Amino acid sequence: MLKKPLVFASVIYAVAVFMSVGAYHPDEHFQILEFAAYKLGHTGVGNLAWEFSERMRSGFQPFLVVVLHHLWLSFGIDNPFFEVLMLRLLSACLSALVIVKIIKLYLPIVGDIGLKKTLVSLMLLGWCLPFFNVRFSSECLSASLFWLGFVAYFNEKTKSNFLNYLCVGLLFGLSFLARFQVGLMLFGFGLSILCIQKQTFKPILMLCLGFGFALFLGFLMDKWLYGEWTFSAWNYVKQNLVEGKAAQFGTEPFYYYLAVVLERAVPPFSVAMVLGVLGVVVWQPKNVLTWIIVPFLVVHSIIGHKEFRFLMPLIHVVPLCVVLSLQHIRTHKPKIDAWINRYLAWFPKVFWVANFVLLFNVFIPADVSVWLYQEIYNRAKSPKNYLFFSNQNPYIISPDFPMVVNTFYQPKNLVCLPKDSLLAMKNVDKNAVYLLDIDTLNTNKTLIVNNLEFNKIFQTIPDFVTHFDATGWSKKLNIHCLYRLENKP
Repeated sequence: MLKKPLVFASVIYAVAVFMSVGAYHPDEHFQILEFAAYKLGHTGVGNLAWEFSERMRSGFQPFLVVVLHHLWLSFGIDNPFFEVLMLRLLSACLSALVIVKIIKLYLPIVGDIGLKKTLVSLMLLGWCLPFFNVRFSSECLSASLFWLGFVAYFNEKTKSNFLNYLCVGLLFGLSFLARFQVGLMLFGFGLSILCIQKQTFKPILMLCLGFGFALFLGFLMDKWLYGEWTFSAWNYVKQNLVEGKAAQFGTEPFYYYLAVVLERAVPPFSVAMVLGVLGVVVWQPKNVLTWIIVPFLVVHSIIGHKEFRFLMPLIHVVPLCVVLSLQHIRTHKPKIDAWINRYLAWFPKVFWVANFVLLFNVFIPADVSVWLYQEIYNRAKSPKNYLFFSNQNPYIISPDFPMVVNTFYQPKNLVCLPKDSLLAMKNVDKNAVYLLDIDTLNTNKTLIVNNLEFNKIFQTIPDFVTHFDATGWSKKLNIHCLYRLENKP
């Protein structure tokens, strides 16, 4: 039952690892990779996001990036794009491990053979899961670590040895270091094992010791990152909640998460997700999943600043909630089950056809700018290279944050200058001069700027997409094009 879907899922995840380049959200890059670049001596404090000066991000993930960087260096590999590829591979493998563990934990609980197959298929092949599960973001890493600890806690081997609870606590602690908001899930889980499961003292003590050891490691990694003793978790709470910094980036109403999930997760999938989670919460109040989900969603809904990605720590169990709700309907709600069988018999086929069509989103990069960065990196072979830009320096995150620079991907021998500076260029190797401009597909293969001829060598969207353009939409695209200096006309 698990073997064939797992093989197919492995192929999908492998494609996502290679194709899903870039960051889904800037924090994924600027608060992990750039912090690591700072520790590697590639950038200065002035080029980092404001969170660094406030000491409010854990050193955990930047530490992992630096450790892996030195590992690759020991093999003679010094390439930031390879390193990030390996980070996506690490995230994909960890996510796949967690998904398989959750499936094996809950398959015996799901009685119906059809629902067992649905559980396996949804967990492994839900259309949006590969895209998010390959991200080396705080949301996705914390999710994998938390749910790995969750599965380990209910493992029979854990119950036979109190020391195993220590490892579970360590996993929970590391998930907290990856993303502090996971503390809400840990709070709900802790209440569940105390109030519902009536867990005894020794396992709880070992869980706390493991969690405390992870916090101690986080304390050391914060010292390593910031060069001073600080507690990033408290700094995070102080800046975002006490001083209200998060609200400065926008606030949303209480019902925002319901609306955004229904929209971005795409109906009918989003409807199934919402109803599945709601079904578990309403029909199974003693279920440990309910105790984990409710405080997480309620507190996030109360806090003014909201983003869709904040829900990602729950991503591994949303398909599980759908199946558990369907099982409850079949066993306890015969009227609803009969209505579904009568009026929605067509739904599963439509659902799976749409799901497999949407799985092609794994071919879509999270940020096509990374392809541009890689092209520049591979071509910048001269001792000193020049990139002239017509609009904005491509390595600056935003005009609103001109000091926050993407140095992780920028070659050390590359100088970025405005296009107007071309007038001052003299005695420069033409093979080391590039121009970045905004253009449209299949136009301006050659540019003449200040009596200098530049030929197009790269664009972030390939020309072949015009073969699928019956309405002329591609001619309206503004894309980044890279030109190389050839000679004077």
